Amino acid sequence: MKPFAPMLLAALASGCAAPSFDVAPRYGSFDLEGHFGITSNTTGEIPVSDMNRAGIGKDDGFFGLKAEIDIGAPVFTLSTQQTDHGGSGVVDNDLMSGGDMIAAGTAVDSDVQFGLHQLAATFDLIPGDRFDVGLGLGLTIADLDAVMTGGGDTIDTDRTLPIPVLALRAKVDLGDFEATGMVSGFDISVDGEQVDFVDIDLAAQYRLFGARDRLAGSIAAGYRVVNLGVDYEEDGDRIDTRFRFKGPYVAFVFGF
Repeated sequence: MKPFAPMLLAALASGCAAPSFDVAPRYGSFDLEGHFGITSNTTGEIPVSDMNRAGIGKDDGFFGLKAEIDIGAPVFTLSTQQTDHGGSGVVDNDLMSGGDMIAAGTAVDSDVQFGLHQLAATFDLIPGDRFDVGLGLGLTIADLDAVMTGGGDTIDTDRTLPIPVLALRAKVDLGDFEATGMVSGFDISVDGEQVDFVDIDLAAQYRLFGARDRLAGSIAAGYRVVNLGVDYEEDGDRIDTRFRFKGPYVAFVFGF
C-alpha cells in the first residue's frame, strides 16, 4: 500500500483547491481519410474502397463544444461535435449488402456523418500550478453513418459505438499563455466486434482578459486527430471501416 500513499495525498491536496469551470465553443474543419468495405460473403477478406476516391474528404466546417470542470479530484472533461463529409467519386471494389451491389469502378455519391461525444474523469498524477498531468477513465460515443449511392443501388451502415477509454490529460500554465492536451483511446473486442480508437486533442490558448481565480476569457487554436477502426457484422453483412479524422479548430475559452 505504501507506493500509493503519495498519489493519495496529492489527490486530497488537490481536492482542497477552489473548483473551476471552463467552457469553450469551437469552430473547425475535419479532413477524412481511410477506407470502407462491406460484403455479404461469409468468408474471405472484405474488399475495401478508398474514401477519398469515393469523393469523401474535408467537411464544410463544424461547431463543437468542450467543457472542463475541475473540482480537484477528479477533473471532468466533456466534449461534443458533429461533422458531415460528402462528395462524388468512384469505388475501388465491390460493395455488397443484402440484395444491393455497387460494382468496382461505379460512380457514386457518398456521405459520411460522424458524431463524437466524450466524458472523461482524470485524477492528478503530477499536480501543480504550472504543470499538471492527470490520468483516468472515460466514455466516448462515436456515431458513424455512411451512405454510398451508385448504379441504382444504395449501400449504407449506421453504427453508434460506446467506447470505454483510458484518458491522459496534461497542461502547462505560463501565465497568460497555456498549452493543453488530452489523449484517449482503447482497443476492444466484444462479441466479434473489433474497435480500435485513438483521440488526440492538442491546443494552445492566450488569456485576453480576467484572471484564473475569476471570470476570464481566452482565445485558443488547436488540432485534433481521431483514428477509428471498426470490424463488425450487421444483418448478415461483414463490414470493415478504417477512418482518420483530422483538422484544426479555433475556440473561445470562458473560465469561471
